[in-house]
Amino acid sequence: MAKITKTTTLPDSANKTDFYSIVEDATVSDIVNADIKSDAAIADTKLAQITTAGKVSGAALTSLNNIPLGAGDIPKANLDGDWDTDGTLSANSDDKLPTQKAVKTYADTKISKSTAGEINALTEKTTLSDNDIILIEDSAASYAKKKVKKQNLVPAGITEDCQVADGSTYTHDGTWGTAVTKCFYKKSTDTYLHISYDDMGTNLGGAYYPVSTRVQLDGSTIMGEFTAVQDSWTTRDSATISLSGISTGIHTLTFQTNSAEDRGSIRNIYVATR
Repeated sequence: MAKITKTTTLPDSANKTDFYSIVEDATVSDIVNADIKSDAAIADTKLAQITTAGKVSGAALTSLNNIPLGAGDIPKANLDGDWDTDGTLSANSDDKLPTQKAVKTYADTKISKSTAGEINALTEKTTLSDNDIILIEDSAASYAKKKVKKQNLVPAGITEDCQVADGSTYTHDGTWGTAVTKCFYKKSTDTYLHISYDDMGTNLGGAYYPVSTRVQLDGSTIMGEFTAVQDSWTTRDSATISLSGISTGIHTLTFQTNSAEDRGSIRNIYVATR
């Protein structure tokens, strides 16, 4: 129970004012919970600051999300969690807290979508291999990231199935001169090359001169000297050539003509890989 201790002595001729003074000057001590009315409105200014450690139970602290900024920083040691300084974040844990330095170290090893020049700073490979991987975003699949092997890249201007269809007519004067050169792209899955064309000899003063035509792959003859003996277009010359041993990539086909009068023609060139 609370105790009231007087600090003033009543005079022999005490009056009402003196009694008021005793009450006002008295000190109150040993206040317990039962001495305070349940509806007592005690102002914060009447409460002393609690400075003794352990006087507030942790279970009594609620609404910590409302702690004002002026309360200061929570010491790192008081935060629940296992602090991780590993810059690779290899633990892959839901129970560890990475430090700022660990996060920065990890992020610095990644390619940023906003930092210019990062890819340009990487080591360059000047000669690509068939199995080299290129990263793409697939426009046909909502730009999902995918990989493409170099061997499956088709250069611009060459169709996916590597077909060349040329209906033009080419005439050449000269001994085994170049009538026309075509390019095709061999994919790793291609096993053979189909070639066909028309050729025609020469009519000079009523005399017919045959024309020979041959085809070279990267400078080596693969179709040799089909001969047209009349001054009219022959039935199409054609052949299927194995691509065994031929590397993946761009190759050239050179169609050449020759005749006794150094004149021959070729047309309707068709090339396809399969």
